[in-house]
Amino acid sequence: MSIKKHDEALIKELLKKHVQMGKEKKNYTQEEMVELSDISNSVISRIANNKTLVNIHTLAQLVLSLDIDANKFFAEYGEKSKFFNQDE
Repeated sequence: MSIKKHDEALIKELLKKHVQMGKEKKNYTQEEMVELSDISNSVISRIANNKTLVNIHTLAQLVLSLDIDANKFFAEYGEKSKFFNQDE
């Protein structure tokens, strides 16, 4: 099973949104995010610019370090993905 292009774009957008919300909620700088999440600055930057998908390990690190509501993230993805895929 592969991720369709619109799903890939949706995941990137949601990841960016939820990381930004977590960063703002915690009032972290980019440098603090790197230190606390143990994710490189380049990966954080690519997330912020919708340039990358992340593996499950990186997603877990982000969820834990930024207190991201994983249920909300996946629920939002499920709702929007259904919208995009209803014609298929």
